[in-house]
Amino acid sequence: PFFGFGREQSLTVTSELINIPVKSLPAIDRPKSFQGAIGSFTTRSIPDADRVSLGDPVRLIFEIKGTGNFSAMPAPLLESNKNFKIGPPAFSFEGDEVTKHSGKQSFEYILTPLTPGLLNIPAIDFSYFDPVQEKYYISTTNSHPLRVDPGETWVDSTPTENKQNETFNEVSTTDLFQTEN
Repeated sequence: PFFGFGREQSLTVTSELINIPVKSLPAIDRPKSFQGAIGSFTTRSIPDADRVSLGDPVRLIFEIKGTGNFSAMPAPLLESNKNFKIGPPAFSFEGDEVTKHSGKQSFEYILTPLTPGLLNIPAIDFSYFDPVQEKYYISTTNSHPLRVDPGETWVDSTPTENKQNETFNEVSTTDLFQTEN
């Protein structure tokens, strides 16, 4: 009731039944890298540096923009290899927070170079199924060159002492006495 006036009444409302056809995803031509992304997307990768010293971490941001099932989208697999140790990604989403159907999903990988020289940050493959076109697509980012300098070598800066010139002044213990308990 509104300010004590009025009455409560329940109503039953019905609408026409709507049939929604649900199709399964085709198994034919499904890429090995497909992890369940459905929609229409574009991708890109961005490293935060193109030159580092050996052992210095590099952030690699992988972005997916478009419309689709962002809430059920796992991070693309990027594995460690002989050139890089790669940690698990952190992720963030910008866009429609309620439905998570349109926007931008970002994955941040930390890559640590293991060898010096001119290395390539690997390209990332992202597979998705476009329900409008009813086809699978693979979006591949560019690989990025990374110059890894050998870095500084550690030099022990503690002075070496000459043992022959050392003399010890020994203190006699016969002069010591107890002054307090």
